Amino acid sequence: MLYYDLSELYMISRGRLKFYGIARVVAEVAHDVYMAAPDTVFVIYDESRRSFLKVSPCFGAASDNGLISLGLPEAFIPKPLRPFKTTRRAPGRLLAGIRNFFTRMSNIARAPDLPEGVEKVELRDGVLFSASRPQLVAQMVRKLKRQRSASRLHVMLHDAIPLYEYTGQPTASAMDFRHNNALIISFADQIIANSEFTRQDLVRFAEEGLLPPLPRIQVVPLAQQTRCETDEAVSVPVPARPYIVGVGVTLGRKNLDVILRAQEIMLARNEEPPLMLFCGAVRNSMRRTLQSGAWPTAREHLRLIDSPSQATLNHLLKHAVAAVVPSKLEGWGLPVGEALWLGVPPVTARTSSLTEVGQDLAIYFDPDDAEELADILSRLMTDDDYKRSVRQRIEGRHGSLRTWNCVAHGILAAVRGPSAVSAPGDISLPAARAQVAA
Repeated sequence: MLYYDLSELYMISRGRLKFYGIARVVAEVAHDVYMAAPDTVFVIYDESRRSFLKVSPCFGAASDNGLISLGLPEAFIPKPLRPFKTTRRAPGRLLAGIRNFFTRMSNIARAPDLPEGVEKVELRDGVLFSASRPQLVAQMVRKLKRQRSASRLHVMLHDAIPLYEYTGQPTASAMDFRHNNALIISFADQIIANSEFTRQDLVRFAEEGLLPPLPRIQVVPLAQQTRCETDEAVSVPVPARPYIVGVGVTLGRKNLDVILRAQEIMLARNEEPPLMLFCGAVRNSMRRTLQSGAWPTAREHLRLIDSPSQATLNHLLKHAVAAVVPSKLEGWGLPVGEALWLGVPPVTARTSSLTEVGQDLAIYFDPDDAEELADILSRLMTDDDYKRSVRQRIEGRHGSLRTWNCVAHGILAAVRGPSAVSAPGDISLPAARAQVAA
């Protein structure tokens, strides 16, 4: 029996929906796993009830978003509990425990009965696959250990980036990330990495002692596909001036800094820089920094588009000069692949997993070199022959891009064995990293 975990979608159902990143991966793979293996049992883990619950999600046209809906009443969606923190001292752990007790009671009181189509399930055997964030998977591991479950746990890990902070004084969040991943790795039957870069990171950190010895590990790369067949409304019009799109590109590791510096360089050359459309969840801290005057181009040449729908994001991407992904570290990099799928040049940092996603089709630059980025943007803005040739090359290779169906078959082969799955083709990406190495 294969159990597929949808806890990530369960926990983002309350409040403002952020259907991207890990949640997007969970949903996309669930959709195509269901199509390939309809006998899959979909479950969520409810920490308030300390139980796994079998759910019956709606897929495709029957869902709210054309992909997947859990179909749970709003009253049943729990208020989040305070997560386990390794860095909390005894008084803090006691206070968090007391608060969680009352939150649990409140959650259960609001919805004392399970909704129709939902039932408790004991995972005594079979395989549980989860691609949820480590914090949620760690809760499941504690439950499975308490009940001495014989179920085999297979987990997709999306990155090990917070462990890079251990070269100096680690933050509390990095320490919690390490604790959760160590708990998962110690219990899991298999780890599935979303890229070769992530696999190499996990192996390296295990060798350095930051993580325990790894169980079986293999790579199932994510997709470049973005689904365009959706009934969602497009809520943001295409700007009148040339623009670039960045998804979740914040200051710091996500490196919005280099885009703003490139705009300043273009202005100093008397060139009109492209408008930067920031698409993603906008934090107040980012708004304050951009409004502080530290980045003079931000007021005129940056527009914030808070949490756009996938349909809106695709619409904006299709008409963009380029998608710019300047991150210094990424476990995969969905926006690079989505740009390729839509025939738009991704301009991306020559780092981490981004060369796996972009292959030899993306335009690469040094993430610390704003002048190199300014040169690339200037050429895309002014050289029509160059822009046309880049787009034609991407469109000519569309058939080689990975779909979510391919990812789903790769995961099914990993957890059930290759002989149990009729795969749609090669589940690995072309070995393209060498072609784009600096």
